[in-house]
Amino acid sequence: MKSYIQEFSSRPQYLSERLFFERYHGSSAGPILEIGCSVGHHTQFGGERKIGLDFDFEALTIAHGKGFTVAQADVQRGLPFKDNSFTSIDCQHVIEHVTNPLFLLQESRRVLKPGGRAVFVTPNVKTLGFDFYIDYTHIRPFTKISLERAANDAGFSKFSVSYYHSGIPLTKFLNRRGMLSLEGALKIQSFFYDFGFRMKDTLVLVAEK
Repeated sequence: MKSYIQEFSSRPQYLSERLFFERYHGSSAGPILEIGCSVGHHTQFGGERKIGLDFDFEALTIAHGKGFTVAQADVQRGLPFKDNSFTSIDCQHVIEHVTNPLFLLQESRRVLKPGGRAVFVTPNVKTLGFDFYIDYTHIRPFTKISLERAANDAGFSKFSVSYYHSGIPLTKFLNRRGMLSLEGALKIQSFFYDFGFRMKDTLVLVAEK
């Protein structure tokens, strides 16, 4: 069995991940913080505007070797940045690993600029059930309602929780061959998403300051 580092350091880029960035962070014109960047698989989206943050030194070494700007910190002790530092925050599959998710949400709100957006992705325990604990490092399960309550208690002025946009067949094939732009792929994805083509085992919290 491959370790997390081995699996993700060499995993290819998926179009669905690029579309996720464009959907939630593409319009951001300022600095972007990625909480839990690991080896930098998602850090590639955002270019020089993005800073990756993680506690795993080995993973950060790989990410830095790829040319990404990264920093080491334990987010459970706080985010090592000044207030109002970022226009956008990307935090995928981290909040379920921390002992105090409310503190992580509050810290994210603190470092966001006014009007900034933070996006948190986490498993939906209502759908997964005990499979949530297949990853033994998962300690904080969330449902749609509990994630909404956490965002509210963290002080975000506006927030919503939806299901993850899944990939759409043929879009990757067409995009790779230059027959479909990213904008076109997003439109197709949104069309299918409106008709229920979505991953209900994954929640997406979009919160604004």
